[in-house]
Parts: sequence; structure tokens; C-alpha cells
Amino acid sequence: MDAILKRDIYTFIRGKINSILFEENPDGVEIVDEDGYIVSCNKAQAHLLQYLPKEIIGHHITDFLTEQHKELFKQKFESLKEGKSIDFEIELVRKDGVSIYIWSKVNPIKGEDGHFIGAIIYNRDITSYKRRESALWGDLERYRAISDGANDLIQCIGPSRNFLYVNEKWRKTLGYSDEEIVHLKLDDVLSPESLPKCKEVLEKVRSGGTVTGVEIVFITRDGKEVFTEGSINGYFRDGKFIGTRGIFRDLTERKRMEREKAELQERLLHAQKMEAIGTLAGGIAHDFNNILMAIMGSTSLMLFSKNRNDPEYEYLKNIERMVKRGANLTKQLLGFARRGKYEVEPTDINELIEKTSQMFAETKKEITIHRKLTPDLPPIEANAGQIEQVLMNIFVNAWQAMPGGGEIYIETKKEELGTVTSQVYGVRPGTYIRCSITDTGEGMDKETQKRIFEPFFSTKERGKGTGLGLAMAYGIIKNHGGAIEVESEKGAGATFHIYLPISERAISRERKRKKMLVGGSETILLVDDEQQVIDVQRELLERLGYRVFVARSGAEAIKIYLEQKDFIDLVVLDLVMPGMDGGETFEELKQIDPEVRAILVSGYAEDDRTKEVISQGISGFIQKPYTPQLFCREIRRVLDSIGKK
Repeated sequence: MDAILKRDIYTFIRGKINSILFEENPDGVEIVDEDGYIVSCNKAQAHLLQYLPKEIIGHHITDFLTEQHKELFKQKFESLKEGKSIDFEIELVRKDGVSIYIWSKVNPIKGEDGHFIGAIIYNRDITSYKRRESALWGDLERYRAISDGANDLIQCIGPSRNFLYVNEKWRKTLGYSDEEIVHLKLDDVLSPESLPKCKEVLEKVRSGGTVTGVEIVFITRDGKEVFTEGSINGYFRDGKFIGTRGIFRDLTERKRMEREKAELQERLLHAQKMEAIGTLAGGIAHDFNNILMAIMGSTSLMLFSKNRNDPEYEYLKNIERMVKRGANLTKQLLGFARRGKYEVEPTDINELIEKTSQMFAETKKEITIHRKLTPDLPPIEANAGQIEQVLMNIFVNAWQAMPGGGEIYIETKKEELGTVTSQVYGVRPGTYIRCSITDTGEGMDKETQKRIFEPFFSTKERGKGTGLGLAMAYGIIKNHGGAIEVESEKGAGATFHIYLPISERAISRERKRKKMLVGGSETILLVDDEQQVIDVQRELLERLGYRVFVARSGAEAIKIYLEQKDFIDLVVLDLVMPGMDGGETFEELKQIDPEVRAILVSGYAEDDRTKEVISQGISGFIQKPYTPQLFCREIRRVLDSIGKK
């Protein structure tokens, strides 16, 4: 290089740095030009190499490197031209031929035009550290043959918390290769909770102590937790701390079993609690129902001696209506207490899910339902109407948890419940059909999950639910010899798992034909004050070919019938409605058309009011709850018996 040009570069570069930082720096400092030739160095650098400064200046930087590091430096130096700083460990050769280890940090220097014109290199002697580390490695190599066969995780950590050695069990458990471990530090494989604990332990062992019984959670390469317990001690040579050695026993499987045992115990206690609540609810419901029936009877007797113009007549009617509401609540309580009586038969659960979810989806357009139903499942032993009610209650619960709309996922599969799991669920071991219903709603916290099936427990505002829908679902499933549970997290939706025992009997073809939905082309007037019920009924009947009018009250029904009586073939009346009930509505309809044909719908088949209305000329009766098949079959039966207008 031209001496004048070299002097200009030196002058320019020296002008950009503080002389104190250069001359008085305890680390070696070199300034090189764009080709790697040394144009200046400080006293500390000359001392490192045991040369005079004038013996160093003018040489290429690689002239003082070991052969194996010359090519490495050339590669690193090229990246400086892109404006990047670099740091690395490298081996230099002193004047006396002795190799020393240097940690180098190299910063590029740009000229006034922004182009790369050289670099400033800071060198720190780390030879003593590397020799201690090398000595430790010598011990580790002797230790490797024994520790690689150990069943515990063994690691040796250097002073800078880098990994000097890990055994085969450590590598397999955490999933890292030898090449990856070289670039790791201890902090990279510890859980956030274990970091402060580990730092505290390392401070203790630096002073010569040994820490035992320390619990550390490692994180595997794919993000899984590994729970360990072990001991850590310091590693010293000539009285100097050179690292730590840790031996850890993998407790992950034991921790998992402990968690599962705790969860099973909690579920068992919850099942026992629900059983106790059910027994209590059943006793209360039975006694309360008797009281309600006594009130109902007394009210009915007083009504016999009253006419509609009597000022006390409406008060008595209100008492009667309130008693009916109370009776409905006791019926739900009895359902939760599993005291309901109903017939069961071999049932295709996939078919039930298809029909029930389809009806629900047609009334709730903002909800999208996805079905993943395993084909050819064995039948369950069930009452179809009761299981449909369970499904509908869960669908409604999901819909309420998704006020802005959302998705419901339904999956069925066959599953074996072993002895332990079946004991927790309170069912017999054996083969079950599991139906899982997942929503994308608001989810619930753990405390809510624990109480979700309790009667009268509700997260809704007062007046927007009785808290008996899921309690009834619980009772119905338990009464079928099955189990129901919920999984959820706040803000992450909820999943209800229903387990129902399979049936040993085959589905009767005759019964399946009987359950087919039969339609027609007649015109039907639906009268019910519950919007959800009337929406489902209308959609179902219209799909089957019927023409449908709907009324939300008795007064509205009379108005529609006055206008369309020549076209209406049948009226379906709900008995209990606000204002004018189904019986009163029927009386008014008969005044308009003595030949009016009507089906009465009620939750009670044997109460006085139902009998009274039926005796006035009702053509058919449907008791709540009912299946779509029963609903359509009764409509078809009545229509076929009277002919079409």
C-alpha cells in the first residue's frame, strides 16, 4: 500500500476516535484498512502479541492468526463491508509462538462518502478462561462414558451459562441436537417460572455450596414442559469457579399422573355433590308439587262457583297460571333428580342430531353448525324426545353464549370407558357413544363450570332464565345411564361431552317407519306465545309442504281466523298463554266457526283445565315435551280424520 495513502487513512480514522479510548484502553485495539492491513494499534494490543507497535503496523491482520482461524477471519471481515459489526472468538499467535484466545469485536468505519474504508478491532484476552474450560472439558470427556448411560438428565454449564456438556438422556428428553446445543444457553431451555429460581441457585453454588431437591421446569425444543427435581453443585479448579454440574430426575410422568388423579378426585367429588343435590331437589320438588296441586285444586273448586264477570275471577285465573308455572318448574326439578318415567328404545343418535340441529339451525341463521358424525355407530338405548330436549338445551345455551353469532361443532364417536373413568362418571364400564358439542362463545371460568348443572344456577340476568335447562339435561342423561361434562375456558368457548351407553338391541324398522316425518298441503294456524317454539314449528311444517299462519296470542289468532277461516284446516293451540289462554281462544274460535278443528298442546295431560278444554271438542292433544315426529304425526292423524276444506 502507498505510504502516503496509508498515512491519510490513519490520520482520518484517528480523527474519528478519541485518543483516550484508543491509547488507554485496557483491551487491545487495532485499526485496519479496507483490505485488512493494520494501520495502527495501541500499547495493549502490542503487549498481547509481545511485539513492538512498529512491528505490527503494515502487516495483514491474518499474519497473527493460527492457520485454522485465518479463513474464518476472512469470511467475517467480508460482512463488515455491508456495514455490520461482528464479534467472535479467535486464536492469535504471539511473537514467542504461543497461541492465545481472543474475543474480538469488530466495527466497520465509513468515509465521508459513506463507503467502507476500514475497521476498528477491540481484542480481549480470554486465554485463562478457555484453559479452565478446556480443563473442564477434559474431565467431561472422561465423565461422558458413564453419564450417557444414566437415566437422569445431566448437564454441565460454563461460567457464561453456556452448555459445556449434556448427556444422551438430556438430549433425547429436550429434543436438541449436538449442533443446536452449542449455541444454547441455560436460559433458553428454562420455563419463565424457573429462571429466577435457577439464578438464585447458581449464586449459591458459586460460593461452593450444593443445592439439592431443586425443582426446575425445562422447555423442550417443541415447547413442552419437562418437570424435574435434582441437585446442582459448583465445579472448581485451583480454587476458581469454572461451571456447574446438575443432575435432574424427570418427574413429568409422575406430575401428569398426580394431576390426573387430582382431576379425577375433583370429578368424583363433583359427581357425589350433584347426586346429593339431585336427591335434595327431588324431595323438594315432590313435596312442592303436592302443595301446588292442592292450590290448583282449591283454585279450580272456587272457579266452579265464579263466572267471568266476578271481580275475583281474574285473580283466581292468575293464581291458576302461576301454579302451572310452578308445576313446570317442579317437573324440571324432577327431571334433574332423574325421577321422570319414559320409554326407551334403540335409537340412532346421529339421526337425532341431524334432525334436531337442522331444526335449530333453521331458526338461528346467525349460527353455523358443523357435523362430524361417525357413520355406522351402534344404537343407544334412549327416549328420543328426552335426548332431543338435551340437545336443544345445549344448543340454546351455546346460542346465548354467542350473541353476535358463531359456530357449533358436533362430533360423535364410539368410546370405551374403563373402570376408573366410569367410577368418576358414576356409570358402568363399557362401550358408550360420545357426543361432543363445541361452541365458539364466551366460555366460562372454572367456578362456573363446577356449578353449571346445578338447578337454578344461571349466569344470565334475572328474569332471563330459570337455570334449569342444563340441570334437566344432566338429569336426563344420568337417568339414561350416561354421563355429561363440560370443558371450557373464559373467552375460548365451551364443549359439552355426552356419554350414552350403546343398546344391545337393533333398531326396529317398523318403529323407524313410524318416526318418519309426514307432511301435507293443508293450511295450519299455529298459536303459541313462545317465539322460539313457534319458529321451529313453522319451519318444520313449511318444509313438509304445509301452509302456515302464526299467532303470538289468542287475540291475534282470532283475528287471523276471522280473515282466513275458509282456508285454515287446523289450529294448533298452546294451552298456557298470557291474556287469553288456549281454552278461551278455542271457545272464541268456535263462536266464529262451530266446525273449527284444533289440537291442544300442554305440559300436562291430566290436569283439570286440559281435560276441560279437550271436552269442549278438541280434535287432538300433544303433551310437552314432544318430538317433531309425534308433533307431525298427530297433525296428520287429525287432518286425515276430518278431511280438507
